Amino acid sequence: MRVSSINSNKILGLDSSIWFTLIIVSFLSLGLLGYKLAEEEECLPASLSKKNLNGAIEGFKPNETIQFTLFVPGSNAPISWDFGDKSPSETGSLVSHIFNKPGNYEVIAKVNGRCEETTIVKVEPETAPIKPTDELATNSNLPSAGGLVQASNYQPMVNQQVTFSSNLAGKTYEWTVEGPGSFEVKTTNVATYSFPIAQRYTVKLMLDNNPNKVYSAFILVAPLPKPAAPIATIPIQPKPLLTPQGGGGAGAGGNTNPAITTPVQQPTVQPTVQQPVRQDPATSEPAAKPAANFFYIKEGKFQEMLEAVISGTKNVSDFKRYLCDGENTEVIENGKTITFEKLCQNIGGEKRKIISVSYGEVTPFENGSKCVKKLIVKHEKKGFKLF
Repeated sequence: MRVSSINSNKILGLDSSIWFTLIIVSFLSLGLLGYKLAEEEECLPASLSKKNLNGAIEGFKPNETIQFTLFVPGSNAPISWDFGDKSPSETGSLVSHIFNKPGNYEVIAKVNGRCEETTIVKVEPETAPIKPTDELATNSNLPSAGGLVQASNYQPMVNQQVTFSSNLAGKTYEWTVEGPGSFEVKTTNVATYSFPIAQRYTVKLMLDNNPNKVYSAFILVAPLPKPAAPIATIPIQPKPLLTPQGGGGAGAGGNTNPAITTPVQQPTVQPTVQQPVRQDPATSEPAAKPAANFFYIKEGKFQEMLEAVISGTKNVSDFKRYLCDGENTEVIENGKTITFEKLCQNIGGEKRKIISVSYGEVTPFENGSKCVKKLIVKHEKKGFKLF
């Protein structure tokens, strides 16, 4: 019986067909890797902004239309939006959205499906409508001292300081004022404000950053009394007194002519002017804040400048006219408190990506300027994922 053997070509113990398959798979893997590297693009700097139809960038209310804009210089990549309220996503560089309920929403704009820009939208609950002005004239509508938010004076005069407090305890406090003028958001358990215009103001306290824990007090501001006008005394010119000239009567040797009179000049009465009464320094109008040489820019523009710090084209000195405390301005960096100078050191020259920039506290001045008192910044290290 004849047995035939089949000889096969082997290399290092493996059949040549197996080696051929391994070589093809290796070339395909290298080709896929090269394609991924060629297609990988660095995320371009982008500016995300938000506002309502009146141009306000904060203080949004439920059922209010809010416009979102994402500007990416030199890019026409598609942009998709996630509004953080489980609503359908939208596309485009300019979109509008309505939030139906109060709360804090994280809105994410994604460029080309991977580069993300984020902003937080704070939707405040609706407040009770203000009643007609004739009702404001009565003290019965003002809150009592036993309310949840108390004021040291519910009927102050213009520019008179009022201190607000509450018998409620919370982990965090946020005081805001509704009414004409610029008011600093305060985060202590006691807040002091003065009001520039005679009208009704609403002072709100939110506890624990919870829109369901908002309490209000109403303040009726009275105008300053008008100063008394100076009183002047009009001088009265007295009539001259007449005295007889010559002493004799109608007898012998006397003058038989009627008496000739000559006027006697009286001294002129000088006018007296009543001096205005000086006000007590304790009740006089407080001095206005000195004008500050600060400039206010929107958060999106501030983020662009921080990205310039990363690229090395800007440094700490370029921000001094926007920051209340210059390089020592407080910054919350990824949840940790540092100074602005330290932030610039952390991101300068590094491959970092600014995720979001928001103002934690802004100080206004009576000349209309503002400065940033506290800054909140989120950033991360740049990189790419292969799959």
